[in-house]
Amino acid sequence: MLGRNTLKFILFAIFNIFFISNKISEVNSSEIINQTSNKYTYEESYILGPGDSLEIQFISLVQYSGIYEIENDGYLFLPEIGYFFTEGKTLKEIRDTLNEKYKEFIIDPELKISIFNHKTLNVSLRGEVNRPGLYKLNYGLESPNNIQVKTYNQNNITIKSPPRLFDLIKLGTGITSKADLSNITIVRVNPKIYGGGKLKAKVDLLSLLRDGDQSQNITLRDGDDVIVNKSEKVLIDQ
Repeated sequence: MLGRNTLKFILFAIFNIFFISNKISEVNSSEIINQTSNKYTYEESYILGPGDSLEIQFISLVQYSGIYEIENDGYLFLPEIGYFFTEGKTLKEIRDTLNEKYKEFIIDPELKISIFNHKTLNVSLRGEVNRPGLYKLNYGLESPNNIQVKTYNQNNITIKSPPRLFDLIKLGTGITSKADLSNITIVRVNPKIYGGGKLKAKVDLLSLLRDGDQSQNITLRDGDDVIVNKSEKVLIDQ
């Protein structure tokens, strides 16, 4: 039988794990929009995990350069270093750590790291939509509803763009007549390097339809929770 002090410790640990890991910070929608509106900002705050692959260029040791895939256990296997845990980290964290680690093997190492291929996104959609649920979305691939995400070229490399909010709502076969498109809640995992927990913001998708404000049609992240809130007015009155 567990002693009282042991039981207290276990309950305290469970309390901290639940509430700290699920800490939700209310932020202005511009913070989430800024994370996704620029390719470089998007990649720097992108949380890596199994299914992602990285292009790593060793400037002073070209033979080590190549594409490295994050395995199911969250590790990369790299020359000289061996297994390196990457899951849950950002490109900046990995770049800074590897540049330090490779000082043991390379004089003045300089690594350029970018995302070569993105994992499948798991995004939940709920609230005033016709088909709520958990959706799997791919970068630059055709969805079941014929939603084609565009690709673009940079330095002769095709970079696949992530799905956007409007694409997800289309996958949910649209919204109900009581949906409030001006009040869509996005709950997103915040990288540990930027404080951890989760970010919560309101997005006004109605301004996209009304004013053509493309910034509100945000790009999605793995783990996003999208809630289409209910309005007191039917959609046609909105």
